[in-house]
Amino acid sequence: MYTTADIKTKINDIRRHYESYINSKYLKSVIMKIDLPHMTMRDMEYIINTEITYIDSKGSLADMYCGIKAIIYFVRELEGKIIPNLHSYSDIGKTAVSTNEQILYQMAIKNFPMNVKILTDLLKQLYDMLIVFDNEHFYQNQAYKNVADFDSILKFFSTLPPKK
Repeated sequence: MYTTADIKTKINDIRRHYESYINSKYLKSVIMKIDLPHMTMRDMEYIINTEITYIDSKGSLADMYCGIKAIIYFVRELEGKIIPNLHSYSDIGKTAVSTNEQILYQMAIKNFPMNVKILTDLLKQLYDMLIVFDNEHFYQNQAYKNVADFDSILKFFSTLPPKK
């Protein structure tokens, strides 16, 4: 059983990770190369930036599921367009003012695939929490049943390697 506080904590974990390791000043120019549809960006924002104050409604849960779907789309774009071409971004940071900044840029690039995987793991944890919460609080008519293309979330998480 998860509480709304548990869910908010997990969302904050996702936000911190996203801002620190995915959308950091060292990688912002790299991820900006992805052209995300407006609706995807808006739905992503619900998890990444919006202060969620009320989780106990089906509408709020549905918004979070849509946010998860959007972040999954973003991750797929990173995995398909950015990560395979990371070597082409190796010059990022060469114009940094200090040697330390150059090193931090290179570390951000080197660790980017691992940080995308961590984001995916955090997202899966949030998804699992929401499903349990949804089934406990809305057992007669779960919020996820009203989310368009919900199966895409299931399909994405089913392709992840099992945890060891």
